[in-house]
Amino acid sequence: MGKFQIVMLLLKFGRRAAALLDFPGLESSDALRAWVVRVLDFLADAADQTATEADDAVVDALEKIVGNDAAWDGMYGIMSYLRDKPDEEIEVLGTSDTLNVFSDFDMPAAVAGISEKVGIDPLTIISLILMAFRFIRQFRQNRE
Repeated sequence: MGKFQIVMLLLKFGRRAAALLDFPGLESSDALRAWVVRVLDFLADAADQTATEADDAVVDALEKIVGNDAAWDGMYGIMSYLRDKPDEEIEVLGTSDTLNVFSDFDMPAAVAGISEKVGIDPLTIISLILMAFRFIRQFRQNRE
């Protein structure tokens, strides 16, 4: 790839990234879903520019969740539940403490429901939830 092509690629991604700065918050499932779709479109294009397949797999898995109404509802429910939880509680997802920390929310059932809808194993779902939540939390903090 030549220097001109690299510059053009950076400009293209820079413009698209700037359009994603208008984070809608977690109050509306529809608004958040539309924003996540735009983020995933951006990430899919970025992943196409790399030699690794891991980034493509992450984008594909998230697209399956966002593209399935029942799976998205489950993911949004988890994200809404976690919205005001402190970081140390969120970080126990996927550990043996999950049932103790989230005793008022059936996290295993919620994760299993998403897993069944999109055919992705529960541990991957948990990893995606953590990754997505960290990403969204960072956006929220940067807005404030």
